[in-house]
Formats: sequence, structure tokens, C-alpha cells
Amino acid sequence: MFKQVKFTILTENQIYGIFRKRDIIPKMLNLELNNGRLELFNKIPETAWATDYATVQSALYYEEHLNNSYLIKTEDLTYNIVTSKGHRKQVTSEKSIGIRPVFEYREFLNHKIHQNEDGLYEFTYGEYPEKVMFKDEAKAISYKIPDSKLFEETGKTAKIYHLLTADGKVQTYSEYLIDNEKFVIIKGQAGKEGEYTLSTSETYHPRDNVYIRIKPIVWYLDKESNLAISKNILFTLPLSLNSDEMRKYLQTVFAKDLISSKCLKKTK
Repeated sequence: MFKQVKFTILTENQIYGIFRKRDIIPKMLNLELNNGRLELFNKIPETAWATDYATVQSALYYEEHLNNSYLIKTEDLTYNIVTSKGHRKQVTSEKSIGIRPVFEYREFLNHKIHQNEDGLYEFTYGEYPEKVMFKDEAKAISYKIPDSKLFEETGKTAKIYHLLTADGKVQTYSEYLIDNEKFVIIKGQAGKEGEYTLSTSETYHPRDNVYIRIKPIVWYLDKESNLAISKNILFTLPLSLNSDEMRKYLQTVFAKDLISSKCLKKTK
């Protein structure tokens, strides 16, 4: 049976530490300015790259580009944003924001941890939609979709991913397996205007269908705290969600979506 882990989001203290450099009292008392800050954030930026999947979701919520920012939780349980320059900003007019999940690393994962070229500890766990196909690639593969064979190893006839819309409704998207490539097709929304650019440098409109590849999720491991932090912003949620709804989404929807089809039980 596939075990799940408990997901959450980083707190403000874990990213920045309890005290800010401009605080006078800590300086006078000569206290540790990084108190509460994870060791990992002494080695990596506070920001993260937003996957194409997260950017597409953001475009479906409203006509603006997700600006490599993600959510942090303050001590009073309100939410702030880490901006593209690493600054904290109180949530005000934004309608959606990227999520960078966190969980306590567990031995049962049995995933090989290695040090990358920068000396950071990494491992892979789960898989999720990540990077867009070029439009020509999507066009070339689209005619094979009716004949695609899903999950031959598991016997499952479909695996779905969930997308929460701006009005709180859940949309589902099937995973396809063609030529050993897993992907989902995010359906465009008719009548929506605006445009946005993905990692291929190609421009899309919110009404366009987008083909997104499914890839293993890379996690950084903070050895001192034993916390695993996603390397990238993985998905987007509407800011209309309260903390309980956001927590529930992480523990139920996201936790199931990242499970590889190889780990699913066969259907009878």
C-alpha cells in the first residue's frame, strides 16, 4: 500500500528567521538574526521557479502571469507572499498564488538522497505536471490520443489530476501515456482574454489547450530540520481559500495527485 506524507507550507520564520536585519532590538541584544530560519535558506534563494502547470492555473484564475512567488504562513496564521525578489508582501489584491509544499522526510520513502553540484541534498518523490510541450510537439502527438493505452502495468483505465477553479470548483484532467511520455491536457476556458508565456517562450491565451508533461518531483532536504521542500512552485490556488481549506487541499487532493500510476492498485 502506498503511504502518504503530511504536507504543509513554509512559515515566515522558516524562510527568513524570527528577526529581520532592520530590527533594532535584536541587534542591540546581539541575538542570532537567523533564529528559526532553515539552514537550507542560507544556500538557496527565498524564491522558486514556477512550473508551467502552476502558471497555466494562474492564467485560468485571472489574466496575469504568476510571478515566481509563493505563499508563506505568518505566526498569526495569516498569509504573506514571497515575491520574485524574495521580499515578503502582505496578501492584498492578488487572486491566486503559487504553492511550494513541505513535508517531514520519512524513512519509508526509501528514495535515494544525493548531493547535487551545488552541494544541496535532493531526492525525488511522486510525480506531477510540470513543463509544457512545444506546440508542434503537442500537435504531433494529439492524433494518437484516442488510441493511447493508459497504465498497462496497473490495469487502471485512468488517472486524473485535479485543478481548483477560482470559484472553488474542482476540475479533473486525465493523464495520458503515449510513446512513454506522460502528460495532461489543461483545457482552455472559452471567453477568457489575455495572454501569458510559458517556459518554451511560446505565447498562450487562457482559452488555449496546453499539453503539460508529468515529471518526478524534485525535493530539497534540509538535513537539520529533516524537512523536504519542493524545488519548484508546483501548483496554484485561489487566495479565496482559508487556511483550513488550503490544508485540506494539500492533504487530500494534492497528496493523491502526486502518487505515480505505478503505485496505484490494479482494478478488478
